[in-house]
Amino acid sequence: MARPDAAEWWACTVDEWQSFLDMGVFEEVDLPAGRRSIQSKLVYKLKRDKYGIPVGYKVWIVARGFQQELGVDFFESFSAMSHPVHVRAIMALAAERRWHTNQIDIKTAYLHGDLEEEIYLTPPRGLEHFVKQGKVMCLKKSVYGLLQSGRVLWKKVTQTMLDFGCKAASEDDCVFVYKRGESTLIIATVVDDMIQVSDSQELID
Repeated sequence: MARPDAAEWWACTVDEWQSFLDMGVFEEVDLPAGRRSIQSKLVYKLKRDKYGIPVGYKVWIVARGFQQELGVDFFESFSAMSHPVHVRAIMALAAERRWHTNQIDIKTAYLHGDLEEEIYLTPPRGLEHFVKQGKVMCLKKSVYGLLQSGRVLWKKVTQTMLDFGCKAASEDDCVFVYKRGESTLIIATVVDDMIQVSDSQELID
């Protein structure tokens, strides 16, 4: 990469790979006979402030999901998220009642989801040497680009919320309500973002 900021981009690329290792995203294996390894690529994003000045770098390892085969390495791809009308209603409620609000962006969100399918991935160009020669990545966690990644994340978030003691709203499976005594916490999930409103700052914290 012949750019003045090449070092910054490479550092972010290594950070993304390290996230794969830290979260146990894959195991190195031999590709089984009769199976195809899905290709992957690096996706780069330069974050800028409102004046257009670069303020950050982000790199994702993304699977080429269009190479997946229905019934082989994915079965369902539908995933839900909070309806925009419900999100606006929750924010209006918070404004009317002067509740506390918070927004959370889940870092490396898709890497939290556990895969049920058997999927093999080839490392992206430039990172081939991070995997032993002749080996492929047998995925244990979902990654960006897989057709089922959104669904896997949705199921993971839903189960985590229920385990925490939240209850899904009757009108929206992606809106959760948690009560402690007289206090209420409402959480709306939109893919890898969460919006929290509560009459208690302690519950948000």
